[in-house]
Amino acid sequence: REHVGARADQSQFVSELVRVTKAGFVTTPSRWFPIETHTRLPLVHWLPRRARIPTMRQLGHEEWPIWLLSRTSFRRLFPQSVNVQITAQRFAGWPATLIVVFRTTR
Repeated sequence: REHVGARADQSQFVSELVRVTKAGFVTTPSRWFPIETHTRLPLVHWLPRRARIPTMRQLGHEEWPIWLLSRTSFRRLFPQSVNVQITAQRFAGWPATLIVVFRTTR
């Protein structure tokens, strides 16, 4: 998830999640929604990090330690042995929230 930390931390979180439960679901804001849901700033989260940090500061926001996920990066957090279905909750046609429903095969 986006608040857990960098990709390695997200992967560790998901590994532990699928280790302790047989099935479940996880949601996260979509990287490709044009408004970043934590800051409510449009498009700024799409900028490269070098440009994003000063832009956010100029707009009165500290950079969030948030690592937003795309559908592909969300799927990659789960081991291949886990059955994963990803859907998107959409707003005005844009993927606002990604939802993973998973089931382990053990």
